[in-house]
Amino acid sequence: MNEAVVPAFYTRAAADLGYCRGAPVSPLGGAFRYNHCDYLIAAARYPRSLVWPAGMAMARRGEQGIAGFVPGRPEPTFALSSFGAAGGLIGTAHALWRFDRALMTGRALPPAARALLWTPEGQGSAQAIGQWVFSTTLRGCTAPTRIVQRDGEIMGLQASNYILPDAGAMVIVLTNRSSDDFAIGDVWQQSGFAFDLLSAVACG
Repeated sequence: MNEAVVPAFYTRAAADLGYCRGAPVSPLGGAFRYNHCDYLIAAARYPRSLVWPAGMAMARRGEQGIAGFVPGRPEPTFALSSFGAAGGLIGTAHALWRFDRALMTGRALPPAARALLWTPEGQGSAQAIGQWVFSTTLRGCTAPTRIVQRDGEIMGLQASNYILPDAGAMVIVLTNRSSDDFAIGDVWQQSGFAFDLLSAVACG
């Protein structure tokens, strides 16, 4: 989310489940309108199964984490806690690295569960469960590299998390500048910052 005027949904102290459980805003088959209600509804449905990785915790009322800039100006006021399970997790880069490592090495999930998590839905789509999973040829590599990618942008903070399971590598990109100020880029387009960075890591 990167908006000069913050919707009321993101100013409340907690996720607005009433909105998520309400009538659809767009008709079936109509124009695409993004929301992250799926994560919020799932978290509300199975609260006892939620265990956050070590070093991470859900934002509480008033917690904002690192201040960001949108674009080039301080981000407007919003409530990070309103994002709940859809984006309100606060932690360090090291904690995220430990989580990635545990996932990649099979300590976080059994192999069968991880394989399901990392299986794209098919028919040309790279969308898997909560992430993108695809292969692309990075600069300097002779064969395609499999990439598990999860991105997020909330106001002036961007986070891009890449796991390269076959290469045994992980890359985490964090910045407190919005995409208007700094474009991390899409690796599959084979150009831009992220493509250059992953090429240096996996093929340099």
